[in-house]
Amino acid sequence: MNNVEPQNEQDLPLMTPRFPLRQSTAKFPALDLGPSLSTVAKDIIRLGGPNLINLFLQTMTNIIGFYFVGLLEDVVLLDAVSLATTFVNIVGASVIYGFSTALDTLISQSFGKGNMRMCGIYLGRAVVVCSIIAIPMCLLIFLSGSIFGLIGIEQDVVDATSKYAAALVPFVIVTIAIETLERFLTSQQIVKPQMWAQITNTTLFPVFCYLFMFTFNWGYLGAAYAKALSCALYAGFLIGFVVTSAECKQSFVPPCREMLFGLREYFWLALPATAMVVTEWWNYEILNVFSGKLGKVALASNAIGMYFVSTIYLVCLGVGSGTATLVGNAVGEKDKAKAVIYTRVGVLMAPVCVAAISVFLLAFRRPLATMFTQDPEVTEEVLVILYLVVILEMIDGIQGTLSKTLVGLGKQSAAQWVTVVAFDCIMVPVGYLAAFKFGIGVYGLWMAYLSGATSAAIGFVALLMSEDWNKLIVEAHERMERERLEAEKSCV
Repeated sequence: MNNVEPQNEQDLPLMTPRFPLRQSTAKFPALDLGPSLSTVAKDIIRLGGPNLINLFLQTMTNIIGFYFVGLLEDVVLLDAVSLATTFVNIVGASVIYGFSTALDTLISQSFGKGNMRMCGIYLGRAVVVCSIIAIPMCLLIFLSGSIFGLIGIEQDVVDATSKYAAALVPFVIVTIAIETLERFLTSQQIVKPQMWAQITNTTLFPVFCYLFMFTFNWGYLGAAYAKALSCALYAGFLIGFVVTSAECKQSFVPPCREMLFGLREYFWLALPATAMVVTEWWNYEILNVFSGKLGKVALASNAIGMYFVSTIYLVCLGVGSGTATLVGNAVGEKDKAKAVIYTRVGVLMAPVCVAAISVFLLAFRRPLATMFTQDPEVTEEVLVILYLVVILEMIDGIQGTLSKTLVGLGKQSAAQWVTVVAFDCIMVPVGYLAAFKFGIGVYGLWMAYLSGATSAAIGFVALLMSEDWNKLIVEAHERMERERLEAEKSCV
């Protein structure tokens, strides 16, 4: 009498095993693998596919910019562009990216609830908060020359780096509009307009690079100006679409007083998500710095391996973004069963997609390795590292999707501590000990990458398994109703 089995999907906890191996241990009935699962997968692909293309094209613009700078045949300028881009991404773009992710929670849930006006209010608050945060970030970028000078980089590289970093400040400012508007649209399941805009933007970018660098004779700084202009055009398209599109007619809200209230609440919701982003991002950069201490061969092989990681991870980001949106929408609809199944399928889809890509990667690993270098020592290390890339991205796909799903649920406060433990307390120490103290070298760094991703995945799974989804949905709706009432009072 005490062991009553649940009768419907809504009673099932998130990570309950769906396929019991032994009848005696089966606690819950198996999930019906019918059209509903295929529909869920199609929904995730419908949202994640265009986002994946968008992310890939953004990556391509960076590669195109480096290519044009390389045409100047000046190693100092190439080093300067690489350093400046990394620095601006770390102190500027990553922070703005993190603070905009609160919209993945707020707008996706409000859209699911049908409270369209609050979607626009949240967008305005995000722009205000990100703009305020960007001020010290831009000041820090202007001081990049002094910072690089303190760590002993050659003065000619420092001078060129500081100029290029300063030229990227307009790009950082435009990033505020891009990140917030992309999330505003994606959280409402609008993904194709930004994809087509990015295709156009990527097509025009090399034209801008050529004009600014060679026609106007602005040299390597022309690449930075080209990036700022192309991003500004992209942001302008997004703004025009949001303002004029029928799809955003109900959710677009012109600037108003309501956007200036609730900024503190937005900040404290966005701060943990930002901590999650920068903790993982910065710690990977720390291990990349470690690779430079292991010699030129290790530095080169690690850099090539991380190029494949960053490329494959775009697939995980696409799946994760689609999953997070759909889970947030389901929470707004008070549909626990839908939120649970979207989470399950999304978590499974990421490693499956990585596995499909890995077949190609491993089948052509030698041509892919020699595409970057002809050095035999580097090539042999890369051939081994590519196997580790596959394992890492299988795990990374799971933890990345879970991470984004937790943001969609509004659980970034708890998730940030998982990230801190996994990447600060486990990954970096393991990398240092394995690479230097135990003498494993560059492979020790990859052991660290695996330890960080695995720890994060285990922590996120444990966090989701411990959640009371009914309580979570109630709390989300209480928050949305409270913020709606506060917004209405601010207009009185």
